Amino acid sequence: MLAYYKHHPDDIELLIQILRAFSYRYLSNMHFLREFLDVELSQTYSVAQKRVIFFKYLELFLDPKVPQEWKARGLQYAIIPLFSASFQNNCVDEIIGGPPNPEIESHDNIVSLYIGKMIDPDKPFALSDALRILLLQFGSLLVDHASPHIHDAANKKQGNKLRRLMTYAWPCLLNKSCVDPSTKYYGHLLLSHIIAKFAIHKRIVLQVFHSLLKAHAVEAKAVVRQALDILTPAMPARMEDGNAMLCHWTKKIIIEEGHTMAQLVHILQIMVRHYKVYYPVRTQLISHIVPAMQRLGFTTNASVEHRKLSIDLAEVIIKWDLLRLRDEQGSEPVQPDAPPP
Repeated sequence: MLAYYKHHPDDIELLIQILRAFSYRYLSNMHFLREFLDVELSQTYSVAQKRVIFFKYLELFLDPKVPQEWKARGLQYAIIPLFSASFQNNCVDEIIGGPPNPEIESHDNIVSLYIGKMIDPDKPFALSDALRILLLQFGSLLVDHASPHIHDAANKKQGNKLRRLMTYAWPCLLNKSCVDPSTKYYGHLLLSHIIAKFAIHKRIVLQVFHSLLKAHAVEAKAVVRQALDILTPAMPARMEDGNAMLCHWTKKIIIEEGHTMAQLVHILQIMVRHYKVYYPVRTQLISHIVPAMQRLGFTTNASVEHRKLSIDLAEVIIKWDLLRLRDEQGSEPVQPDAPPP
């Protein structure tokens, strides 16, 4: 089937059928199919061909008779890689369907179709966890690369598309509404992208940040880290007292929940990765970092990971001091990433 499709690339219906292969388990290795999708389909197909594939997939997505497993595999192995490749090639407006016009609903605009037809904020749990996670991933991709098509950042009034997108992700902040950790934190990832791109109410920003600070579960470690790497640098810019709030919630969790080693490590790793963001509030945090270093690195049963984190924290303190010297002297910038003399 794949060999036939390569000679008949306009047969999108066949491509959809080929993607069904990922819904079953086979003894044979499907690496050749993955390679075709990741390399040939994503990198060599034109924007027009990719749009045709999306519209054909949308027909399948809206058909209630099609199993959700097939819909999920189509998003995972075709739609998301196709759009990622086009965004990397700076073909944003071409793949979306025209220049940004977030106030207008268009059947030719991918963002309008995703927000208007593929997600349903009124029934966020009508889909399987797997399909919902992939829809959240696709939404994060669109916000990250095509945010002007969703909302005009200069417009303080929240538009319909942005409101609908946030409403879809909002239940992930509610513990009773979202049980699966992956689904929950992919919702946080989408909200983090939205906060990084648009002016969102302070209460929502703090709620997302606080939830991610406490998210030390191993099951969702990768997506939580991704969300925090997007949200943490945006905190000071998203509110007037951003630095104060950053320090307050970080210190509060260290004091109240730092007795749990997993929670303590999670918080400290955030500070290591984003030491420049925490630099303005360093004086309020060092008194909590030093005892944590001793607890992590100087106990007899300390793991290699914890000892390494303790060394990283010592390096962060040195980097902070180098940055302070640079600011005080107004001399040539000191390279904080370089090893201390």
